[in-house]
Amino acid sequence: MSRRSDRSGERFGHITISLIVGILGFLMAMATMNTAVRYIAMFFMTQIYTGFIIFTAWVSNSTSGPSKSSKQAVSLAFISAFSTLGHVVGS
Repeated sequence: MSRRSDRSGERFGHITISLIVGILGFLMAMATMNTAVRYIAMFFMTQIYTGFIIFTAWVSNSTSGPSKSSKQAVSLAFISAFSTLGHVVGS
């Protein structure tokens, strides 16, 4: 997904597709106790991380200006910090 979004230059659709597939995996895991379906759902759930990777690349490529490296560092640090808030709340 990352390579394809990089070649096409279109990131929003790839992020959306990745997140929808991940949400579908979570819904499948919640809806059944069948081991085979839950195993397949586990692979769908990992697509959410693909969306985060593409989003990070999108922000990294979108920053511009005279202090580009500073803007990139701060924006990527914010993304990293806010993406782990779910883990803090979940625990």
